[in-house]
Formats: sequence, C-alpha cells, structure tokens
Amino acid sequence: MTNEPTGHYTSFSEATILDAADGIRLQPITGESLMISQVTMPANVAAAVHTHAEEKIGLVLSGTCEFTLGGVTRTLGPGDIYHVPAGVAHGPRTRDSECVLLDVFSPPRPDLLERIAEQG
Repeated sequence: MTNEPTGHYTSFSEATILDAADGIRLQPITGESLMISQVTMPANVAAAVHTHAEEKIGLVLSGTCEFTLGGVTRTLGPGDIYHVPAGVAHGPRTRDSECVLLDVFSPPRPDLLERIAEQG
C-alpha cells in the first residue's frame, strides 16, 4: 500500500476572503504548486498595474473589464483568457458593472499565502 495524496474538495464559499483596495475581493485556494483565486471587482474600480514573480493564467467568469497586459489594453468578457508571464506588468479595470475573474498562479503567491495565514 502506498502513501499517496488523495486530494480534497472545497468551494470558494469556504475560501478565506482577502480584501484588496477599493472593494476588490480575492478568494485564494492553494495546492502544493498551484493557487487558484476568484477575484470579484466592483464597478468602476482599477487594480493597480503590478508585477509578480509567479506566472498567471486568468479567465473572465462574468462581467467585463479592461485588462492591461504588457502595455496593451483590451476589453475582456466572459470566456476570455489572459496569460501573464512572470514579471510582466498587468492590471484590470472595471466600468459600469462588477467583474469576476478566476486567476491561476504557479507557484502559489507567497504574499497571499501570508495574508491567509494571518487571517487563520
């Protein structure tokens, strides 16, 4: 018999909610080498254009946003996907409605892991 991991089930309803600026909410869930985060952005807010050392792939679940990636801005809607290599400047902005994004990071972001641990 082996001692292999079996995995687990969870839900964003069980995830820690991390508040970011201007009412933006992050709900990260981590694995060993991946992190998934549901990002809820209210209408008329902008996440600061930023970089991080982790690679990210994201998906717009609902609403629309203007997403700046490497200096290029596009309007994204449900089903649109963005790939952010490590170190590339990026950030979304909403207009008249809420937007929900799903971000996947590899490896997990240490700054978010630290915030989750603080809220413990």
